Amino acid sequence: MYSSCKIAWLALTCLLLSGSPSPPIEKKKPIVTDLQEITGFYHVRGTIAAKPYSGIVKIWKIQSVYIVQWVTDTSPVIGVGLRTGSRLAVGWQQKDIVGVTAYEIGGKTLHGKWVSLPGPGFYLEERLTFLKELEE
Repeated sequence: MYSSCKIAWLALTCLLLSGSPSPPIEKKKPIVTDLQEITGFYHVRGTIAAKPYSGIVKIWKIQSVYIVQWVTDTSPVIGVGLRTGSRLAVGWQQKDIVGVTAYEIGGKTLHGKWVSLPGPGFYLEERLTFLKELEE
């Protein structure tokens, strides 16, 4: 019994030592700190079911998390977002509808593509145009 355990241990050790070398550790990209701040009030315009909509959007930040609130001619919408570089992804809810919007940040304008569930089955677009900064 002792020799079979010894052989098994030797085989396991050889197997572990003969494995492929581990890949090199990738260096993390430096965090970009000179990003334009996007918090503030925006005018939103878009179209859903061939009907245009518009309203006001407020974007504020708690540490690195963005909170987004839309107020349009329909019921209010609240969302939480994550920014990576020049993109902002926002998951949101409006009553029984959930969705996600992916924004491309271009200066004082955010161009968004969004989908929802339930929804039409394809993405829709909206544009946020900066109005004013948040008051402290």
